[in-house]
Amino acid sequence: MEVNDTNVLEVLRELYPNGDPKFVEMMYEEMELYNRKNFDYASGKVGQEVNPNGNFDRVAAFFSMYPGICLSDARVVCLSYIMKQLDQVAWSLSRGFEGKVEGLDPRLQDIAVYTNILKVINARMVEAEASKKDPFNFTITYPEDASGTIFIPTVITSGIVVQ
Repeated sequence: MEVNDTNVLEVLRELYPNGDPKFVEMMYEEMELYNRKNFDYASGKVGQEVNPNGNFDRVAAFFSMYPGICLSDARVVCLSYIMKQLDQVAWSLSRGFEGKVEGLDPRLQDIAVYTNILKVINARMVEAEASKKDPFNFTITYPEDASGTIFIPTVITSGIVVQ
């Protein structure tokens, strides 16, 4: 029997008869996409043994050098997107091939876009930080009447008069 997408789907539907047959088809499509993308991110040349999760290990190794990094910081999230693309470019160059799903140029463009997004996020965070008011840095303005006489309020606290 020749193996092709149609008979593979038939076998999978026989093995997993419960539920919507479309679900099996969708899972099979995801397996095919995973296979193509994993070639880009983790495969090697024919005959080389590789780690199918190598891209995750390499990016994790990069971030492990920065133990104080905060994963909830949007800049770090953006940096992880950059590292994912950078890792794939470096992996392709080290193995001497372009990706099957995307070549080097689209990935380099992604790196440029994510870098600019990172710069925007950082600028917005710096602006937000600069706009915060120091609660201990304030000016008290006292009202004055038409003649310019300043009215200084009197505050009584625990029987002590403060002017």
